[in-house]
Amino acid sequence: MEDPPPPRQIVTVAVLFEGGLGALACLIGWAIGSQPWELLWWDPIAVAWGLALTVPMFAMLVVVMRQPNGPTRSIVAAVDTLVVPMFRECSIVQLALVALAAGVGEELLFRGLLQPVIGEYFGPLVGVFAAGIAFGLAHPITRTYAVVAGIMGIALGGLMVVADGNLLAPIITHAAYDFAGFVYVLRFNRPKEGEPLGD
Repeated sequence: MEDPPPPRQIVTVAVLFEGGLGALACLIGWAIGSQPWELLWWDPIAVAWGLALTVPMFAMLVVVMRQPNGPTRSIVAAVDTLVVPMFRECSIVQLALVALAAGVGEELLFRGLLQPVIGEYFGPLVGVFAAGIAFGLAHPITRTYAVVAGIMGIALGGLMVVADGNLLAPIITHAAYDFAGFVYVLRFNRPKEGEPLGD
């Protein structure tokens, strides 16, 4: 991506897309009588759980980004060639907006709608795994990335169960992880002068 659109346009499209996923989840939920927003309430314990899961997920990202060879090489290359050029000119506030929109929109869809609906018919454990796998399939940047995203999706589903079914916990983890990941890959993991992006 040699000439990405200006940051404001990128952020607007990202927020509208992610917000659209949340709106779609709420619309479908309303139509089938399984409203995702009813699974969302304020609870400091859920916030604490959400922040706690962010730490190992972010640590895993740092490890992956420092291992440019091996099975995660495709993830590093995708980040360097897609994410970095697209978001490198965005401000911290813009990155936070995109991360928040992704956390809310995607979690309303996968953990707020899919997981409980599937869980109602096939049991909570199947709901967690099915929504997690669907989450991975929705992130097909590379095969490895989809697998990692699926594992993260299962972890987010498990977190929701641990947090007494409160959607706030996975929203916090998802948004905080995305924001920390953006800041890390864009501000602290840049290639050295003269070193090409990707492999």
